[in-house]
Amino acid sequence: MNFYDYFNGITAVINVLFGFSAGFYFLIKYMKTKKGLLPLVGLLMITLGSFYLGPATSFGFLLFGKNILGNVYAYLSYTSTPLAMIFAMILGFNIFKTEWRFKILWIFIPIAILFWIFFYIFPDMSFIYTLEPVDPEFTEQLMDISFIGVLLVINAFYILGSVAVLGGGFFILSRKIKGTAEFKKAIALGIGWIFFGISGALDALLSEIYPFMIAPARALMLAAYILIFLGFRPSKN
Repeated sequence: MNFYDYFNGITAVINVLFGFSAGFYFLIKYMKTKKGLLPLVGLLMITLGSFYLGPATSFGFLLFGKNILGNVYAYLSYTSTPLAMIFAMILGFNIFKTEWRFKILWIFIPIAILFWIFFYIFPDMSFIYTLEPVDPEFTEQLMDISFIGVLLVINAFYILGSVAVLGGGFFILSRKIKGTAEFKKAIALGIGWIFFGISGALDALLSEIYPFMIAPARALMLAAYILIFLGFRPSKN
């Protein structure tokens, strides 16, 4: 492995650990406080952390032996993608416009089913390896994948949706609650979801052409996770 592989792997491990730790924090917090949205926030953080299970697992295997299969890398990283967006949208609309929180499922559940159909049944039409050595299944390099075709369109929709609906929504909310204790939380969530969208775009669209873009992409994603965590963390009072 080269420096790029170590950086890619270590930052992936950090993002997985933070996402899962934050997720279990919210689930444990719910058992103590019984605040209604905390289980959903916990599941959201866990699914967000799952985005990096592929490179984190690949990195761990490379440290102690041969790499994982390419399709395993893909399934570990992106199986939870539609679930993450469903959890995020339900949470957002619970805050912005409660009566729409389940109506948006009529949009996101069919898209999720389409995503999984292409992802599992038509993998050759869904993603390609962006780092493909002699044998893409067993390699001493940390591999990566990029979406193509229908999944590229769906992924772009998810990124734009998270920025427009969640990032924009929380900024609009912050204007309405300015001067209250929750103002900073709304700002943190707005910035966090915008960072999430930018990071996703950098990772999905530019890292294939410019590998060094993985650095700002991973830094922004970790910042996004931290801001989303802080925004949803219950106040002490």
